[in-house]
Amino acid sequence: MAAPIQLLVLDTSSLLRVRELFGKSHERTVLSGLSRLVAAHELIFPPEVLVELERGGGASPDTALLWARRIQNDAQARADLGTVKAVLAKVPDLIDADSPHEQADPYVLALAIDQKGLRLVPVTIVTEDRKDKPTKTSLATAAGLHHLSTIPIHALVRAQGWIK
Repeated sequence: MAAPIQLLVLDTSSLLRVRELFGKSHERTVLSGLSRLVAAHELIFPPEVLVELERGGGASPDTALLWARRIQNDAQARADLGTVKAVLAKVPDLIDADSPHEQADPYVLALAIDQKGLRLVPVTIVTEDRKDKPTKTSLATAAGLHHLSTIPIHALVRAQGWIK
């Protein structure tokens, strides 16, 4: 097996946008491409991403949730809780204080930080969370504060050549 050339850490927001951005006709193409990245050890996500997807899935899970469940054993990796605490100490408004649910953003960022320290390849977060609000810092901004790059899912899909 070839060594990975990159590591992508996937955020819930990007999975939720796949159908909206690419339509039902290309959704499976994108998810198949993501599966290939998982198989090549180039894509991971923390368990909290699956929890967020399940919370929104209700009685009729969508394709993104079914995909995440199917590949979770190969794609999931846990963030170090010390790193999560350090992320929230530096960027406390990364989470929405009004939400009663645990949020994946600090775990996504912490996992990327942990992996950056372990790997010799670039680590990038795949997220659509790019807009800062007065009381909430976006995941993209928080990643920048930790010297990590981000990419939206549409740019990743085009760069990979999955959809022209």
